[in-house]
Amino acid sequence: MHDSDFGSCYTVKKYESKKHEDENGWKHQPIILKPLSTDSTYEKIVLEDEDTSTFKVLGTFECVLE
Repeated sequence: MHDSDFGSCYTVKKYESKKHEDENGWKHQPIILKPLSTDSTYEKIVLEDEDTSTFKVLGTFECVLE
């Protein structure tokens, strides 16, 4: 995956997915990584089935420490 907003392979986006269930179980349909920015030039990244096989979450954002 390549983040065209920053030209790198790492990005911070909000994870959103829809799941589809059938007789074989469930799967994502698709995974959407949304930018949480007021800058409208940042684009969402949509991951389809073939993209998710190499997708790896490196961390999660929980909160801002004061």
